[in-house]
Amino acid sequence: MALARIITRFPEEAHELVESLRSRGFEVQTESPGKTSPQPADLEITIEECDAEEALQRATSVQDACAFVMPGAITGGVQPITAIPFIPQMNIEESETVGSEARAVSEQIESLPRHSFGMEAPRVEAAEFSATPISDLESQPLI
Repeated sequence: MALARIITRFPEEAHELVESLRSRGFEVQTESPGKTSPQPADLEITIEECDAEEALQRATSVQDACAFVMPGAITGGVQPITAIPFIPQMNIEESETVGSEARAVSEQIESLPRHSFGMEAPRVEAAEFSATPISDLESQPLI
């Protein structure tokens, strides 16, 4: 009969595995880490409790080893992703800061050299530009 050795600090957690191996014809020994018998085993299984990241690191660091995750072993829920609003809410101080930054950028753009590329681009000076408030438009008669 083939010998299967289960090395674990949690023998009660290995009960299902022990029964499964016995039903497949194995003689099963359950031993503690560091106290294994010198008799060679046909199959040796080590059960350890660790987080998912550590289990993945251990599984990839050992050659010729397979890692299995028992159903229900990973119980952590999905971690929420931090929501970033598309349009941030600004208070008055922030909007004033943004306004002054926007004016500074606008002044920098105005001071850039202009290239006409053979055509004179019309420039509208701020003094020539006028606007009518929306509230005044409602009171003016349409012609």
